[in-house]
Amino acid sequence: MSQTKAQLVAPVGILTVTGISASGIVTASSYRGDGSQLTGIVAGATLAGSANTERLVLTSQTSGTMTSAATTSNLTYNTSLNTFDLNGTTLDKSVLRNYTEGVSALGNTGTAATINLANGNVFTATLTGNCTFTFTTGVTSGAASFTLILANDGTAGRSIIWPPAVKWPNNSTPVRTTTANATDIWSFFTPDNGTTWYGNIALYNFT
Repeated sequence: MSQTKAQLVAPVGILTVTGISASGIVTASSYRGDGSQLTGIVAGATLAGSANTERLVLTSQTSGTMTSAATTSNLTYNTSLNTFDLNGTTLDKSVLRNYTEGVSALGNTGTAATINLANGNVFTATLTGNCTFTFTTGVTSGAASFTLILANDGTAGRSIIWPPAVKWPNNSTPVRTTTANATDIWSFFTPDNGTTWYGNIALYNFT
């Protein structure tokens, strides 16, 4: 597939988005090749190129579409969470700096707890019963991983039933800390969207 270059409708220019809010992209500027400036790009506006160029089409205050010659991917902006959902779009040759992972506090587990990676990649929980865990990735394909920070409550000796898809080192579930109020940190990884999980205790017996 030939490479494409981003461009505006007429002369090639540089688009700089400087403000995003609940009403869509509210402040943007574009400098054409002749030095003239375009401003005021708002929800519903369209930047388009030829059939072999990329363009951004804003279809509502919360979404838009990035289109290239052969592919289209949806982009959704969540105004309440201040996040973008790339909807499975592949990022190629990306460099991430100063990033964090989402933390999901499960609270007390009771006898059953579900870890859903749609809610984050770090989970905290307090074991308050003999608990059966369920894992779900929240996506349709691919690899995923998460960390579980699991604390015991004031009762020692509670048991855990892990999902049957989890494989352990030497085919043996690690011996965890069962002391009251102690914490273990677990690590889990799946290369196939949850068909198989690989797990182990990463850090052990914190009080």
